[in-house]
Amino acid sequence: MGRHNIHHETQINAPIAKVWAAMIDIDQWDKWNKWTTLEAKEAKTGVSGTLHAGYEGDGKWEDFPFTFGEVDEATHTMAWFGKVAGGCLFHGQHQMRLEAVSPTVTLLVHQEEFSGLLPALNAGLPYAKLKRNYLLINEALKAHVEVIEK
Repeated sequence: MGRHNIHHETQINAPIAKVWAAMIDIDQWDKWNKWTTLEAKEAKTGVSGTLHAGYEGDGKWEDFPFTFGEVDEATHTMAWFGKVAGGCLFHGQHQMRLEAVSPTVTLLVHQEEFSGLLPALNAGLPYAKLKRNYLLINEALKAHVEVIEK
């Protein structure tokens, strides 16, 4: 695992279909997610958009272009990536994947791999805040879906 790579796992007390529906409904992320929103026509492989990052969750956003990689209901995977200078300066490969633990419990695996010159030099992004925020995103999705489930 690289220097700034992130990996969090969170168990959600809801069926995988409900978690998947909330996860791919990017138009509603701003209702439960204070740290990242995705603006795109749809969550579909190959579609590009703008990622809005709020490092403090305070409504102050920094924008980055991104493209959806794998978006697959069969594997319950939604991935996207962003890069600078063709990936030489920076490349971030982000993935959220769901696994059914039981019919009523889902595991959210949330990870990002960073590469390029900027991450190697500890520059470009506030990596410690991102690591914290990805866990907060997991917890926010969990709270959102578990309220829907009740």
